[in-house]
Amino acid sequence: MNTLIKKIINIGIGLLAAIAVLSSLYFVIIKDANTEVMGSLNVTFMITYVMLLIALAAIILFAIFQTVSDKKKIVRAVILLAIAAVIILIAYFIAPSTLSDVALRLEVAPTIYKWVGTALNVTYITFFGVIAAFLGSIIYVKIKN
Repeated sequence: MNTLIKKIINIGIGLLAAIAVLSSLYFVIIKDANTEVMGSLNVTFMITYVMLLIALAAIILFAIFQTVSDKKKIVRAVILLAIAAVIILIAYFIAPSTLSDVALRLEVAPTIYKWVGTALNVTYITFFGVIAAFLGSIIYVKIKN
């Protein structure tokens, strides 16, 4: 059964890749910006997006399956999700809620401005967290040796 599923998946991915390559080649060979050629480029992008979504779904499903199969991994995943939620909440509360002059000029909604600030703060917190973990591991190795 597993080999049958693998064969079906390989054939499906191969067909999608072949269609994407052929439509890309058609776009490159013709090189006109008429509607028909742009349609082939759109098909290429759609196939690329579908393949990306299929790969992403497979990665998520396999990760969930591996996590559910071990109780220690479940606890670790819940702890990591809780840490991520705390980081997002902290980033949300420290994000500015008053619009800047540029945001007012561009007519950005306050909620969008707040969530963009949250995303930037999450990026900063994660970046500095990675640096702190890296430095902490170096210090730990130095102390251990």
